[in-house]
Formats: sequence, C-alpha cells, structure tokens
Amino acid sequence: MADWKIRSMEEAQDLVYGCCFMGTGGGGGPDMGLDLLRKALEKGRELRLTDPQDLPDDAWICTGAYVGSIAPPSEEMLALKERLGLERRVEHEIVQAVKELESYVGIRVSAIAACELGGLNTPAPISAAAALGIPAVDGDYAGRAIPASVHLKISIAGKDIWPRAFCDFAGNTTVIKQASSHAMMERIQKHLSMTTIGLIGGAGHLLKGSEMKKLINRGSISRCLRIGKLLREAKGRGKEMAAFLARELDGWVLFQGVVGKKTWESKQGYMIGEYEMKGVDDFRGQSFKVWFQNENMISWLNGKPYVTCPDILSVINLETGLPPTNDKIDSGDRLAVLGLRAVEFYRQPAGLKVLGPSYFGFDIPYRPIESILAAKPA
Repeated sequence: MADWKIRSMEEAQDLVYGCCFMGTGGGGGPDMGLDLLRKALEKGRELRLTDPQDLPDDAWICTGAYVGSIAPPSEEMLALKERLGLERRVEHEIVQAVKELESYVGIRVSAIAACELGGLNTPAPISAAAALGIPAVDGDYAGRAIPASVHLKISIAGKDIWPRAFCDFAGNTTVIKQASSHAMMERIQKHLSMTTIGLIGGAGHLLKGSEMKKLINRGSISRCLRIGKLLREAKGRGKEMAAFLARELDGWVLFQGVVGKKTWESKQGYMIGEYEMKGVDDFRGQSFKVWFQNENMISWLNGKPYVTCPDILSVINLETGLPPTNDKIDSGDRLAVLGLRAVEFYRQPAGLKVLGPSYFGFDIPYRPIESILAAKPA
C-alpha cells in the first residue's frame, strides 16, 4: 500500500461519507468532519495518510478523537454554557490535546491514528495530523464506530490507554495520568465531556510503531474512501441504491422502510434510544427496530432478534443517498439498513465480551450475520 493524500473537496466528501456509513449511526457528525478537512485544504495543509507498515517500529503513534454524546444539547445545558462564559478559544481541540500529551510524556508523536471510523472521528485526527505537519495512519482500532474506549482493540488487548490529554473548545485542558481500569478511564472522560457541555478533543493510546502494527485495521480509511465513491455512484439508482451498495460491499440489505416512533435519552454521556420502521418495497408488511447507544447495536425483524453487534448496521437515507447519524434520524425518514461483517477480532470471545449483545444488557446470543442471512443473496 502506498501513501496517499486528500487533494480536493470531492475526495474529502467521499472520505467523510464513507466513514459516516461505517460509523453505524455514531462516530460524530459529518458536517463537522467536512468542515475540518475543508479548512485544512483552504490553508494548504497536506492531508496525508500513510500505510502503517511504513512507519518505524520505534516511532510513537497516538490517537486523536472527540469524546462525548451525539445527542442534541438541551436548553438547560445551552443556558449553563452561556452562564459559564464558554466560547471557542482554540482552533482544533485535538491538536491542543496532542501537544499537551507530548509535553507531559516528553516525546514527539510521529503519526496520528483514528480510534474508530466515523463522519467526525476519522477526519478529525487526519486534519489534526495535517495541522501538526505529520501523517495520519491509514487504519483504525475498531473497524466501525464504537461507544467507548473499552471497546477498542487496544483496550481488549490489555494495552494501557493512559495517559490521555483532553482539550475543549474553550481551551480547558486536562491530563489523566492514570486510571484504575479501562472502564474507569472511560467514565472519567465521559464526565469531562459532560462538564464541558459538548465534545472534547482527546489524544492518547500511545503505542510504539511495532505495537500499533499488530492492532491497527490496516487500510480501513482507504476502504472508506471507496465506500464514499460508491455512495455517490449509488444516488441515481433509486430504490436499487441499497442493493447496489450491498453487492459492492459484500453485505446484505436488511430492511427498507419509513421511520415511525423514535425515542431517546442523553444518559451518562451517550445518546441511547431506538426507532421503529414500517417496510416499503420488498419489505412491505414487515417491521424493523434498531436500538442504539450512540451507534446501532441491536436489531429486530418482525419483533424477533435479528442482526446484532459487533456486526455492522449501517443506514442510508433513500431520499438523499447519504448515511445519517442517529441524532439526525426523524419520523417519516425513508431509510435502508445494510448489514456487514464486523472485523473478525470482535467475533472472537474477547471481542464479544465487550461488544456483543450481553455487554449492553440484552439476553440475545450473538449470531454471525452470514449465518442469519445464509438464505438471502448478498
């Protein structure tokens, strides 16, 4: 694999929407992700991605990501934000977090990797790397978007995810030197995001190049660029849009329908909820439900458990051809739900322990998507 660069807004859009598709309803909003890449291009910064295998084994690699709920802020939280006098004082929160991490540890970071795939949390570290004059890694540590750092391959492999540095839009900066567990680190950083009333930029998960190469999903961002191009090509195909994407991505069309009831709450730094759909076209007369914790995790077809995490439930809007995040899905939307296989790492016992249905409190056994859909064409 060769290094490559994002050179135009068309490529930026393809990348962001491809990442948003793999974000399974979470991973941050694509509008902010696009804005970060647009600003980088306007400033003449080099948006370069490098093959992880080309980085030196002794190089330091960190992650960059935004942390927090995707739920819209309440009126109460907006009023609190105004009372606290919180105004934007930093250009890029992740850039400041990386600098703080470097200063605290006494190192220089050679490249930045994405924790996950998503409309914000993939372009964000790419744009941060460009601002720092270093490359981003063509790969991520999840192969999809995930709700918490405990779900990352780094955490599951037992690597320390501390120290971590954080900076919010107002310039409030924090370093977490150590936590008693990965779950406690997640709890602390979620509370930080709730305190600052919005997303915070974080840098951490320091690994030497040799360790990064064992855990990174190599080439996953290149694949998202291809998915974005396919989304653009699929727009003119009408109701065949979803089938076209499923064939190209070796996946399945799980459902096509209209959103009816949607309920959600903002809880402990997450947007948690569900929405129901009534079938259209080939799915007329059927029903579908999705439960999400930021990201889509569990589905039911006609009231019975269907495809679940860690396998991927990706959604596209049949009117716009674009993948919506869960905060943007509303009653009346015409959607298609596509299913894809998860990274194999998560389909093993250690991965299922933290990203299977039981982790989220559901008494539903995980069944690989290909066994559920065995009788249906890809």
